[in-house]
Amino acid sequence: MKKISRILMCASLLLGFTACSDSDSGDDGDNGNNNGTQLAAPVLAQSSVEETAFTVTWQAVEHANVYAYSLDGGAEATTSETSARLSGLNPGTEYTVTVKALSTDSKYTASDAAQIKVTTLAEDTSGMIQSAEFDALVGSWAGKQTVKYATGIDPAGGFFYQTEEWTFDVDIMAQVGSRKYRKENYLICLGLGDFEKEGSARTYEQLIEEGFTVARALEGFGPKWFLKLLEDGSIVVEATTKFNVLSWFTTDELGPVYLLGGADDKAFSDCECELPVTVAGDELRVGSTVIAEKTWTPSLFQWHPKQGAYARYCLGVSDIVLTRKK
Repeated sequence: MKKISRILMCASLLLGFTACSDSDSGDDGDNGNNNGTQLAAPVLAQSSVEETAFTVTWQAVEHANVYAYSLDGGAEATTSETSARLSGLNPGTEYTVTVKALSTDSKYTASDAAQIKVTTLAEDTSGMIQSAEFDALVGSWAGKQTVKYATGIDPAGGFFYQTEEWTFDVDIMAQVGSRKYRKENYLICLGLGDFEKEGSARTYEQLIEEGFTVARALEGFGPKWFLKLLEDGSIVVEATTKFNVLSWFTTDELGPVYLLGGADDKAFSDCECELPVTVAGDELRVGSTVIAEKTWTPSLFQWHPKQGAYARYCLGVSDIVLTRKK
């Protein structure tokens, strides 16, 4: 009986020794990294620094095929490129970017984090006209305009027309995703006629969510039009197609709508027409102008990609009148 007890005790000691040996060997390893080789940390540099954006670049790290980066300790993003563009930032502000090299090959482990501090450029407002009255136009407005539009072709020649009053909401703002427009002495007017019933209207935020760059989203969101502040303090609407040119529209989509000067002979203005704006209390009015003996009223024209031409969406019969919402 004593012999059996001694055998069991020895077996127990042997198992305990083996268990301790296995545990100890785990402590001497590399904390679950399977003794993989650690990648070198990327060497960072800055480039293309602007007021609201900059780029961080690095040389490719040997054996790395993915890089993780974050801004000011925020959520990580990954890229297979050797650069990252950060946008939507504040001017004159210091940011810290962290980058790590990664590999999908289990033989390599993540690099140490490399960091770089980048300060965006101070905001340049040298060309900006200061006007408290102009800035006070920012807010929500109720719009209305009497318009005339074609409803069909008249067999006797021409078209059948219908005249009616349109009502719509307009939000006037200094910027959407960027300080660009107010610095160039524009206020953005979001909302135009009944455009949301047709066409491919998208907000700036929707375009960003769809994967468009900030530059394209600023160009493409709409429907929008612009108030422009002149040096003498007067305000006009530039009746031009230079804004909102959606180069990414496919041919099966209706193109953007522009607020242009329209004449009764179906002609439209482009860059040579400024529609006068008057402000009295809580009312803002976009009026007509006379050029080359023609009266140009605030009218809507739409780009049709399939036709490669502009078509009149409606002819303004009256001024556009905005009333500030209380």
